Amino acid sequence: MSCAEASSRALRILRWTAFHAAFWAGPAAFADRPPDWVGQSITAARDWKTGSPTELILKSESVRFTSADFQHISVISRGVIRRVARAEGPNFAAVGYNPNTGRIVSAAGWLVRPDGTVVTTFSRRDFTDQVAMFNKYFWYERREFYLGAAQTSEGGDYAAWEIQYEEQTGFKEAGFRFLNSIPCFCSEFEAIPAAGGKIDWHAGSSKIGDPVSGLAPGSLKWTVLKQAPRTADRPSGYLPNPMNLVVRCANANDSKTGIGWKEMAQAVSTLVDPQIDSAGAVRAEGEKLAAGKPERWARIRALAEFVQTNIVYLSVDLDHDSLEGCRPHPSADVLTHRYGDCKDKATLLVSLLRSVHEDGRVVLLNGSGDPSYVDNRWPADYFNHAIVAIPADSTTPAGWPTVALEGLGRMVIFDPTDSQTPLGVLNPNDQGGYGLLIDATNGQIFPLPSTDKSATGVKRRVEAALSSTGGLSVAVKEDCHGLAAAGLRRVRAGADREHFQANLERQIGVASPGASLAKWTDDWNPREARYLLEFDYHASDYGHPMSNGMMTVVPNVYAQIPQVLPWRTRAEGKVFLPPLNIDDEVRLTLPEGYKVEELPDPSKFEGRSAGASLIYRTEGSTVVYTAHSERRGGFYDLADYEEMRLIYRKMAEAAKRPVLLIKETSQAR
Repeated sequence: MSCAEASSRALRILRWTAFHAAFWAGPAAFADRPPDWVGQSITAARDWKTGSPTELILKSESVRFTSADFQHISVISRGVIRRVARAEGPNFAAVGYNPNTGRIVSAAGWLVRPDGTVVTTFSRRDFTDQVAMFNKYFWYERREFYLGAAQTSEGGDYAAWEIQYEEQTGFKEAGFRFLNSIPCFCSEFEAIPAAGGKIDWHAGSSKIGDPVSGLAPGSLKWTVLKQAPRTADRPSGYLPNPMNLVVRCANANDSKTGIGWKEMAQAVSTLVDPQIDSAGAVRAEGEKLAAGKPERWARIRALAEFVQTNIVYLSVDLDHDSLEGCRPHPSADVLTHRYGDCKDKATLLVSLLRSVHEDGRVVLLNGSGDPSYVDNRWPADYFNHAIVAIPADSTTPAGWPTVALEGLGRMVIFDPTDSQTPLGVLNPNDQGGYGLLIDATNGQIFPLPSTDKSATGVKRRVEAALSSTGGLSVAVKEDCHGLAAAGLRRVRAGADREHFQANLERQIGVASPGASLAKWTDDWNPREARYLLEFDYHASDYGHPMSNGMMTVVPNVYAQIPQVLPWRTRAEGKVFLPPLNIDDEVRLTLPEGYKVEELPDPSKFEGRSAGASLIYRTEGSTVVYTAHSERRGGFYDLADYEEMRLIYRKMAEAAKRPVLLIKETSQAR
C-alpha cells in the first residue's frame, strides 16, 4: 500500500469514526453549523453529475430497537439534496408518524453553498408538522413532518437535514427503500438491536448486498452507491425492483428467527374476528338481500353487490396503537353508517355471508399494482388492501378466480371494494402476487390467481360498406366478457356520456381519419360480466380510387391492433400484464361493379407468450378480414416482452396491407 493510499484510508476511517461519534448526539449538538457528515457528503459527490435538476446526495437512516419487547424504535433520518437549478420540487425530510404511538424528538436543517458556507440554519420550529391528508377518502391519525421545498429552492445550494423520532412497530420490524424518485449518490441504512436482541434481515434485491458490522454491538449496515431513480421511460405494467430491506429484532438466544406467516395471520385475526358480526341488523340485511334467490351464487352476488355499491369508500383510522390500519370497524357500524375502507368492506361481506349460512375469509394483499411487492420468503407487513375468499363448489362457473387453500379447499377470490369488477372477475391489481388468509386456524400465505386468457376476451364484428368514391359507412359491435368487459366498464363509469363519446371519436379517427360518429349505445351486464358497445360512423374518403377503374382499400377499418410501449429503462425489474384475447371480423361490402383483383396473403406470428394471425377471403362482393391476437397474463422478462412487442408490430404492419379492387367493366376492355 502506498503512502498516499494509506493516508487516504486513514482519512476515511477518521471521517467514518467522527460520523458515528456524532450520529447519536442529535441535531442540538450542531447549533449554527452543519455536522461534519454534511461536508463529507458534499465533497464525496462533488464530481458526481447525472443531468437531473435535483440530486439526492445522501439518504441515511439508522434504526435502534429500544425496548425489551423489540416493539419500539428510535430513528435518525438524515439527508443531503443538491439543486442544480432553481426549480419547484417536492418537500424534503418528510417523516410520517402516529402521534399516539410516536413523537418527533428533534430536528435541524441547513442550507449550504458548494464551498461549505452556511446560508441558513433551520430549527425544529421551521419544520411543518401537519395532519397527513392524502385525499378526501382517508382520515388518519398520522401526521407528516417535513421541511418545505420553498425554503431550500436556490439553484446550486445543498439542503441537509437530520430528524430524530421515536415510533412503535407493529410486528417488531422496520424497513428501508433504497430506490428513490431522483438519482441518489449514497443510500445507507443501519439497524441496531436492543439489549439481548439480534438483527434478522431480508433484502428484496441482490443489488442491496450483504451488510457490514456497525460500530454499535450487533448492529448491521447496508450501503448502496450511485443508484439510478425510478424512471418514466418504461412500458405499462413495468415493475422496477423496489430494493426494499426489512429488518427485525429477535431474541439473541432464540434459535427461531422472527414470526411466521401462520403466526402473523393469527395475530391479525385477533383484530379482525371480533369485528365480524352476523347477528342483529347484519343478519336482517343479509336475509333481506338473499330472499327469493334459491340459487347459491345468486344469493352471494346480491350480498357482494350490496357491499360494492352501497358502502361508500371512506377510510377512518383512529387507532391509538401500532396496529393502525389493521383493525376494521365493527360490521354493524359499517352497515349503519354506510361507509368503510377495504378492510371494513371485506369484514362486512364476511359477516353478511355468515348471516345467511355461507362463509368467507378476509385476505390481505398489496393492491398497489405491484404483485411482486409481497415476498413470500420473509413474513412481514407488506399489505395495504383487504379482499375476501368465498368457498367454491361444483356450481362455481369455469374461469372464475379460484385458489386451493390448505384446510379450506377451493375458494373464490373477490374484491368487494372494486365497484366495477363483478363477482367472478378479479381486478388486475389483485392478481399474480401473494395473499395472506386471515384465520386463527388455517392462516396461510398463498399465490393469488391470475386470469386465464380463456376467461377474458373481446369479439368485435364490423359491417362496412364502401362507395365507388371511397366513402365508408361502418357499424361496429364490440362484445366483451370477463376481465376485458370489466376494464371497459371501468372506463365508461369514470366518464360522463360526453367525455366517453369524445374518447370514442378519437379512437375512430385513428382507424379512419376524418370519420364522424353517427350514434352509439352500450349495455353492461354484471351478472354475466359482459359489456356490449355498438356504434356507427362514416368516413368520406377511406378508399383510394385510381386510374383505370382501380381502387385500394385497407379492410382493417376499425379492428384494433394491441400496442405495447418499448422497454427503454435499464432499471432492474419486470412487466406484469393482464391476459389478452381479441377476435376481429370485418365484412367489407364492395361498391357495385367492383371485384377483388388481389388479396394480401394470410399472416401468422407465434411466440412463447403471445400470438397473432390475419386471414383475408372473399364471399361474393364482400371482403372478409379476420384477425386474432392473444397473450398470456403474468410476468414478462425483457426477452419475452420484446418478442411479444415484435409480434404485435408485425401484425400491425400486416394489417395495413391494402386490397386491390377493379371495376369489372374496366377489366373487360
